Amino acid sequence: MKTFFKIFKSLLFGVTLICCQLSYGQSDIQRSLLKLTSSADSLINKNGAEKLYIQFDKPYYATGDTVWLKAYLFNAPSQMLSARSGLLHVDIANDSNKIVKQYVLPVFNGLCWGNICLDDKIFKPGDYTLMAYTNWMRNFSADGFFYKRLRIAGINENGSLVNSKITKSADGISLKAQLQLTAMDKRPLADSIIQAELSDGKKISARQNVQTDKDGMLAFDFSPPGRTGKPGIVLQNRNKTKKVIVPVMLNRPENTDVQFMPEGGTLVAGLPARIGFKAIGEDGKGAAVSGNIVDHKDNIVASFKTLHNGMGSFYLQPQTGENYRAKVLLPGGLIREYPFRGGI
Repeated sequence: MKTFFKIFKSLLFGVTLICCQLSYGQSDIQRSLLKLTSSADSLINKNGAEKLYIQFDKPYYATGDTVWLKAYLFNAPSQMLSARSGLLHVDIANDSNKIVKQYVLPVFNGLCWGNICLDDKIFKPGDYTLMAYTNWMRNFSADGFFYKRLRIAGINENGSLVNSKITKSADGISLKAQLQLTAMDKRPLADSIIQAELSDGKKISARQNVQTDKDGMLAFDFSPPGRTGKPGIVLQNRNKTKKVIVPVMLNRPENTDVQFMPEGGTLVAGLPARIGFKAIGEDGKGAAVSGNIVDHKDNIVASFKTLHNGMGSFYLQPQTGENYRAKVLLPGGLIREYPFRGGI
């Protein structure tokens, strides 16, 4: 019996020692992970990327106009105004992706004001792309630069006033445009042959001739363009001496863009993380959505819902090597899946 108790005590002592070692090992691993996360956060805060947003005084311009702008430069991790950069570079390229003009504007504590004169010798009528960045932003991907499509009209454009209404046709697929054209003195352009073209900002996808009635009204159906570009209806008179562009503001639920942004920029497997998200409709405005994050077995691991202007946040504890998907309920009841990568 004494021998039995000695063996039992030895086994008990061994099991206790192993448990202590395992507990110590887990605690040591957790401390290492927390230290690694803290070091990564400190490095990101010290050398974080910059985010740029530019506000313009209006969406469309004509040759000879002046573009007035205000820029906001943020530190990406803290979302506070950044004092790191003192100069803002602005490049303007034409539709052939050739830079026609470059500007350098001063930045004071994350804020910048400026103006660009659209000289008709440099800026011919057409579509342009404005790209803005700082020298520090060039250390990261060019995807983080600020881009803006600009339409510059000629002196003969916008020679008419348009009252527009664009709705879905009876078939629910095509769109119906109801437009009223008047001269600058608001007299209706009655019984006029008008060439209507549907443009996506880069090419003409449809063209037809229509005639206004005695009140300057015209109506026609057209198929909506693809997701790329900014659609618009280009109207010209028969002599092509007057031209007007009517922007088409579409908001198809299936084209809603949902972006997920982990706090700190990255996820660490095994550690809970707060993840912000934003849903943007095709019209550029925030969209109200809700949904779930599921793993490869379709198990729900997190749920989310927008709180304000298409934005919200939720918590997730990612696992190593796991692939996640976001099942999102879009406006109108449409459900769409978005890829979501978690873990390390």
